[in-house]
Amino acid sequence: MHINFVAPLLQYMTKTVFQAEFPKEYDTDVIALDLDAGQASFHPEHYDELKYGGRIWVDGTEISEKRAAQLRRGFVTKKHYFTWGYFGQENRQDPAHPNRITALAICLHIFPDEHIALNMHLPFMVHVMSGWEPKSFEQKIVLTDFIIDHPVRMTHQFITRYFRLGYPFGGFEVPFLAEPGGKVTSPLFETVCEGLLHQEYHWYRINNTGDVFDFAQQGSQRAFDWEATKKLVEKRIAAGWPPQFGPVISSGSLSSAIAKAQKCLRELAHLYQQFN
Repeated sequence: MHINFVAPLLQYMTKTVFQAEFPKEYDTDVIALDLDAGQASFHPEHYDELKYGGRIWVDGTEISEKRAAQLRRGFVTKKHYFTWGYFGQENRQDPAHPNRITALAICLHIFPDEHIALNMHLPFMVHVMSGWEPKSFEQKIVLTDFIIDHPVRMTHQFITRYFRLGYPFGGFEVPFLAEPGGKVTSPLFETVCEGLLHQEYHWYRINNTGDVFDFAQQGSQRAFDWEATKKLVEKRIAAGWPPQFGPVISSGSLSSAIAKAQKCLRELAHLYQQFN
């Protein structure tokens, strides 16, 4: 696929300024009552409600979550937006949906084309927002390298969907590619294996033990073995892969390809019973 990057890249050669503010930080005194002695003591405390309720400006313009919430209703929660700072920490958890809405809202401002913004928001969350700590900040970023690293996503041939299954699969992005002639394909087997591989690494970092398929060296202090774990993940998934589906989903339309992927994933979700 030939991609002309000259025009899109010119606007990203300058630095993009991100400003983020959590407005709910405050200092206060905590009153400790000793009911037996009839005394009260005051202790200064800093409270930081740094999980939700943030505000974000991109090049001086404050952004809103409204359009992002409309485009990805499945990510909408009752929490107040925006939020950041889930990545880059030792005990990181799977990013909450508000984190994904935050990434999409930013990308909708950066990329005027909504299709491109949808394509780019999850890698933006992982590769750009991963360096943001959960606090107010101002940062200048040149997005050129980030865009160069994701050339296919900068086209309308790439379509992204996000699926969430039960344990142990969790949630992950499923890419679809519109090929010449109208065929739509998705490397579903590879996508599932990659998602589980990173999920296993996530649990390894937290517990230093395998938790999904118990592939990591349980109780060991050695480095995570990516190659060995990948082979075991692929072996397990291949053993239970629905026989009517190949490793690559292929169909004549996007809607049909998505329906096939959903059916395959639903059947695959029953695998967890074999691992418990």
